[in-house]
Amino acid sequence: MKKIIISLITFLLFLPNGLASTTTFNRTKDNYLVPSDIEVSSGNESAVLNTPAVNADEKIYDFANLLTDSEEEKLYEEVVDYIDDSSFDLVIVTIDYNNKGSAMEYADDFFDYNDFGINSSRDGLLMLIDMDNREVYISTSGQAIKMYSDVRIDNIIDAGFGYLGNGKYYSCFDSMINQARYYSNQEYPSSNNNLNIGEYGNASYVRHIPYLLVIFFSGFVTLIVSFVLYFKTRSVIKKQNASYYINKNNTNITNNSIFVGTHTTKVARAESSSSGGSSGGGSSFHSSSSGRSHGGGGRHF
Repeated sequence: MKKIIISLITFLLFLPNGLASTTTFNRTKDNYLVPSDIEVSSGNESAVLNTPAVNADEKIYDFANLLTDSEEEKLYEEVVDYIDDSSFDLVIVTIDYNNKGSAMEYADDFFDYNDFGINSSRDGLLMLIDMDNREVYISTSGQAIKMYSDVRIDNIIDAGFGYLGNGKYYSCFDSMINQARYYSNQEYPSSNNNLNIGEYGNASYVRHIPYLLVIFFSGFVTLIVSFVLYFKTRSVIKKQNASYYINKNNTNITNNSIFVGTHTTKVARAESSSSGGSSGGGSSFHSSSSGRSHGGGGRHF
């Protein structure tokens, strides 16, 4: 019995970074275990079934065992404080195997297909360390897309990136959370003034044209059209007599008449391309497999 106890203690001591405490559930075609606002179809069913189903209250999901138990506890407290201060949800995830196409897809799907996000727009962000692709990635949802512009995302990653090379994963998350908290206490960036987040989190840029410019342009066009019509009318009245075009012998055209030919040139119109992202330094965003909008960004290490 003594040998069994010693062996168990030794096993626990040499576990890499402690025990993972994440609880997962089994998704099936009979029960996808997704939030009520998520529609599962043939287009995203595979993505749903390949996304871990978790208890959304845990907030820390250390699948790669990069954190000790005490580090998880400290991070959980920081996450709860952030949520209380910011009104955004926050999720921390680590993985050592990525069964999806990219860190971005994993982060978006993990957020969407579990019960994360505050309000109907599901406001929040997810911080992921993907050891399979050696990438740190942040996914934003709802109003967090508007709060965390591309520049702010880069600065949040900058805050923790230096710790990744030394394997200090707790310090990386800790620094990124602190930087995210700093921005959550600021106003929305001015670069996102035209970014609209719908009731259910769909993002779109709205272009506003100054009304004075519209009035000036309309008046200018009206004036030009009026001048053209005026001179055209005068020209018709002045030349309504056929003798203007025919000489006395009715055979020759007057020297004052000139025939002008026409020539049409066709120019190919360039195809426009857009990722649906930002303009003027705002937030880039895209649609995930669920059809929801997400912002964010990442960096390899």
